[in-house]
Amino acid sequence: MQPRLFSNVKDVFLLSCFHNRLNQYLFMYHWSRNELIIARKYAFRALTQTSSDLIKASIHINLGLTYTFDTYQQGMYHLNAALSLAEGIGAKKVIDTIKIHNIPFLSAHFGETEGIETVDQSEQAHLEIARGNISKAIAILENSPLSNPFDLYYMGLAKRDKDLLTASYNHFIEKQGDLFFARLPLNAMKKLFGETIN
Repeated sequence: MQPRLFSNVKDVFLLSCFHNRLNQYLFMYHWSRNELIIARKYAFRALTQTSSDLIKASIHINLGLTYTFDTYQQGMYHLNAALSLAEGIGAKKVIDTIKIHNIPFLSAHFGETEGIETVDQSEQAHLEIARGNISKAIAILENSPLSNPFDLYYMGLAKRDKDLLTASYNHFIEKQGDLFFARLPLNAMKKLFGETIN
């Protein structure tokens, strides 16, 4: 795909930067629309077009998360690739994001919690839910304002509360336009109550 305005750019390096950035945006757009085959196509294009390990790490993080509803192994492959790249360039913020948020999230989601720890309270609660320690998870989440859709989802999951799961779903859809992660509360509703959110 060659946007019409790109034809006016004569500098080869600048043009490649524009193409790479466009592929990154198209990846994020299609991922949020839950169009995963298309999203991953743009992600892999972006990976091959950049030499920046920081950008590659960011793409690998998001690619890993696109496997939330598929396979733990494939998701962790990308998260570990991101971690390796981030460690190679000493990107502490990225390393912390992967270790504190992304790996605990994916591990809890798939019930692969052995040896997984985090300092993030929301993900601590998520891990406790996966381990069956529901009262501990609720106690952790009660100290949280439940201001984001993930916290609402975790509390709804822990309490088996339709209203909280619905609120999480609505937050993902209406406030973030995120059809992908909206599947979390939607799937929980199906599993817990055998129904969907209308």
